[in-house]
Amino acid sequence: RTSTLREAGADEASIQRILSEERCGWDLLANRCANIERSSDDTKLGAGGRYMSEMAECRAPSSEAPLPDILPNWMGTLINMTQSNNSNASAPSRSGFSNLTLSDISLPGTHDTLSYDLSLEISDDGLERFVQLDHLLHAFSGGTIQLLPGELEDFLRDQSKTQRLNITEQLNGGIRFLDIRIMMEQEGHGWYGVHFMQTKRPVMEYFLQIRQWLDDHPQEIVVIWLSKHGVPGATGEDQYPGASVEDKQLFWASYCRLFEGLLIDTAVSQYNATPIGNLIQKSHRVVTFATDYVEFSNSS
Repeated sequence: RTSTLREAGADEASIQRILSEERCGWDLLANRCANIERSSDDTKLGAGGRYMSEMAECRAPSSEAPLPDILPNWMGTLINMTQSNNSNASAPSRSGFSNLTLSDISLPGTHDTLSYDLSLEISDDGLERFVQLDHLLHAFSGGTIQLLPGELEDFLRDQSKTQRLNITEQLNGGIRFLDIRIMMEQEGHGWYGVHFMQTKRPVMEYFLQIRQWLDDHPQEIVVIWLSKHGVPGATGEDQYPGASVEDKQLFWASYCRLFEGLLIDTAVSQYNATPIGNLIQKSHRVVTFATDYVEFSNSS
């Protein structure tokens, strides 16, 4: 960059000033340097005073580049920024991010959030609507029979994986909507994450990691969607095959205990009406959408 400016005839003082003023950034949508279109009196090299692309172009960020500092705390950062910018305003007149509701913004989320940690065991209900085949594949892949060779299981797991980052890395990367697919496995295994294959660990262990992350990030809100296969309207056996009402409500009770003190209280807060700043003040920082709501949560 310095060499290009020198070749363009800029003196050393101008070069240093230009470099100090520029904030090079990569435009992810345009897939190019964000400064290409910027103009400067010192570097007008063509019609319109635009930089020539070779002057301002920077390299695209590496996939291994560190995440921006804002991502793990982006909600809190935006709230604090709003409060700082409006520090001279009276409280009723303040506006900005903290006064938006969750339904006013687009939350970054992940599809099949837990699929980064799938086991080699096919879920009891990994294939929706093919119950007998599900049970057979489950038995072959890690249940009572175990006939499937490891390479085939590895292939099936690779086809089921939609995420590479673990749950903490996703949250640190700015993700705030978690698509958690769950299934009560038979043979006394309990509730696991599922995307054809079941997760290596019970789903409560992943919820514990979410809880720990939330405790470390007191100004962040996480929305969790619970379902089996992402079908919002399915209920009863169609949503969670083999799980009784008691099974579902015992699981929900454990979920509520784990997130105690953080769950939104819909008697006083609504995700689509209560400002984000108020949700955080009230510690209503876990918003849950539970499919099969009536049976699963006893209309909680």
